[in-house]
Formats: sequence, C-alpha cells, structure tokens
Amino acid sequence: FPSSVKASKPGKCDITPAKGSLTSGKLNLPIDIPDQPQTEVDVNLAANLYTALRMLRTALCREAGEGVMAYHIFGNATLQQISKRLPRTKEELLDINGISK
Repeated sequence: FPSSVKASKPGKCDITPAKGSLTSGKLNLPIDIPDQPQTEVDVNLAANLYTALRMLRTALCREAGEGVMAYHIFGNATLQQISKRLPRTKEELLDINGISK
C-alpha cells in the first residue's frame, strides 16, 4: 500500500553484513593461520578489530563523498585478514590479499 513516508534506501557507505563471522571460529576464507590455535581473547580481539575497521572504512567512505563505495577502500575479506593476522610491519600488511603498494 502507498505510504506517505518514503522508505529510506541504504546508502553506499552503510555497513553491510559480512559473509564470515570472526567469533564463530570458522571463516570461509583461506587464511594462513599459525599451527597454534587462537585463544578466546585473540578471537575477541579480532572480532573487535574487525568491527572497528569496518566503522573506520564507513567513515572514510562518507568523507570521500559521492561515488566512493566501501569496497573501493577495502573489501570485507581484506578487513578480516587484517583482523586475524594483526600485521605490525609494512611487509606483513603487504602480504595480505587485497593490499598492494
């Protein structure tokens, strides 16, 4: 039925749900994980970092203006890998799929 209130369309920079969950322990991405299993603290840290990175990406997208979409900055898979690997050097960051010079 017609409504006097227009439904708002999601913006280009709105946060979208990720395909893999970092807290489930199962990620549908091929990631190089060390032989040692992550502890619960590491999984929570990765999940919090992933959420923070997505929020930062959304803010950068809004700041960039019209025509820049969230995946132009980084895709969810790249953010997941950053969150899991916690790169500390430029070289470690460049080893992540989706990041180049």
